[in-house]
Amino acid sequence: MLRRYPHLFVSSSLLVSSGLALSACGTTPGDGTASGGQTATGGSPSVGGGAMTGGAASSGGSSSGGVVNGGGTHTGGKSSGGTGTGGAADPSSGGDSSGGSASGGDGSGGGSGSDECTRELLDETLDAYFAALTAHDASTLSLSSSVKFTENAEESEIGSEGLWLTAGAVEYSQRMLDVESCTAAAHAVLPAGGADNVLALRIQMKGAEITEVETIAVPPGTYTSVTANPGAIVSIADDVGWPDAVPEAERNTREEMMGWMEKYFSFFPMGVCNVAGDCTRLENGGGSFSCGAGAACTAGNPGPSDNNLPSRELHADPETGVGIGMTIYSQNVDMHMFKMVDGQVHAVQAVFFPTSGQTGWE
Repeated sequence: MLRRYPHLFVSSSLLVSSGLALSACGTTPGDGTASGGQTATGGSPSVGGGAMTGGAASSGGSSSGGVVNGGGTHTGGKSSGGTGTGGAADPSSGGDSSGGSASGGDGSGGGSGSDECTRELLDETLDAYFAALTAHDASTLSLSSSVKFTENAEESEIGSEGLWLTAGAVEYSQRMLDVESCTAAAHAVLPAGGADNVLALRIQMKGAEITEVETIAVPPGTYTSVTANPGAIVSIADDVGWPDAVPEAERNTREEMMGWMEKYFSFFPMGVCNVAGDCTRLENGGGSFSCGAGAACTAGNPGPSDNNLPSRELHADPETGVGIGMTIYSQNVDMHMFKMVDGQVHAVQAVFFPTSGQTGWE
C-alpha cells in the first residue's frame, strides 16, 4: 500500500508540504459483486496479468464536517519529466490487460503545450480558483474573454450562480496537473448550504489565461444508490498518496495512463485490469468498494465499437501518477480520478451528478 505524509492547510491558498511516494504493492486477485453504485476501474496499458480484480478494500472512514488536514493537495514544483511518448502495451508483458490507445475523448489533446505551461502555473491556478470561490468573487481570476463555465452541465457566467454564491473555504483537494494539455483538475471537499459538498473541477488554460472551467458540485443526498461521504475522500488520502511523486523507474507514460482510462470507459465494466490488491473505489466519497468488485478484465485494446461509456477529457500527470477522465455514467456527468504506480492502480474515485446525460460540452 502506498503511504504519504499528511498535508495541513494553513490558508485559503492551500499551502501544503508533501512527502515522497513509496513502492506499490502487487496485485491480489479477488472477485465478488459490487454492493451498489458504479463499477470499478479500467485496464492498464503497460503490464499484463489476465483478469485481475481488486483485493480487500480499505475503509473509507466516516463523514464529518470541517475536515481541514486530510492531505492531498499538490504544490507543484518543477516537472521532472515523465511525460512519455509511448502508449502501446509492451507485447512481451503478456496477459490480457493491454491498455487503450489513449486517443479517445475529445478533450485529451488540447491546451497550449508544455513549452508554455508549468506545474507551478497549474497548481497556482487551482489555488487561485479555490480562493476566488471562497470569496464569491471570480474577478480575481485570469480569465480569457471567451471563457466557458459549467456547473453540473449548465452553462453560466462564471461567478454568477450556483456554488459560487454559497461555497465556504475548501477543506481538502487532490489534484492532477497535465502540462502537455495545460489542464488542471481536482476533487475537493468544501462546505456549502450547511454541509460538506464534493466538487470536481477541470480548468483548461492557454498561456496564462483560463479558457474553460467545468465543475461538478455534489451536495448531500444527490445520488441515492451510494450515500455520498465527503469525509471518506479525506480519510483515505494518506493511504493513496495523491500528490506524492512516483519514482522515475516506476512512472507510466502519459499515454499509458490515458490509455488505461480509455479502456476502462470503453469496456465498462469489463476493463478492470492491473488494479492493486489495496485498490479502493469511492463514488462521491461513498461505497468504499474493492476496485475489482463485480468486474473483469477484457483482452486487447478497445476498438471503434467499444464505447460503453463515452470518454472525453483524458488527462494525466506521470510525475504523480494521477489521471482523470470525463464521461457520462447512467445519465450522470462524471469525473474519474485514479492513482497509478508502475502499471498498478491503487485508487479510483468518481464524482458525478445527474444531468439527464448532458455534459454542457456537447
